[in-house]
Amino acid sequence: MAAELAPGAETAESRADRRNGDGDHHENIFSGLRQVKAVPGDVNDRGYGEPATERDLQALAVCTVAIPRRARPSAARHAVEHARGFRALVKWRTGCEGRISYLKRGYGWDRTRLNGRQGASIWCGHGVFTHNLVKISALAS
Repeated sequence: MAAELAPGAETAESRADRRNGDGDHHENIFSGLRQVKAVPGDVNDRGYGEPATERDLQALAVCTVAIPRRARPSAARHAVEHARGFRALVKWRTGCEGRISYLKRGYGWDRTRLNGRQGASIWCGHGVFTHNLVKISALAS
């Protein structure tokens, strides 16, 4: 369920929708959150930083929208992008991207050997499980 996702997290379906040109990317992710009072924040790529996207997310009760804009920011926008909450979410996303890259290199996330979305989900789950076992065994020894 989308309400259980971390701030800015995406599902495999939402990434696939975005790659397929679905323009309602954030609406698809946050559509189930209308009953939730507040979502901590949303982080995304610079290419999605449009005023309409930001307004839509704020209408869905997202507290901090951390999507940088493409062009050179105005003074007001510069102040928004350098606010503490905005920067914290961008740093959080950067850390996530690094972890994903590490899992791709070391744990088979670069290519799934199983077919379909369910197969990809199983493959990714096994990669995370293996990564966690390696970390736990390092702590135990």
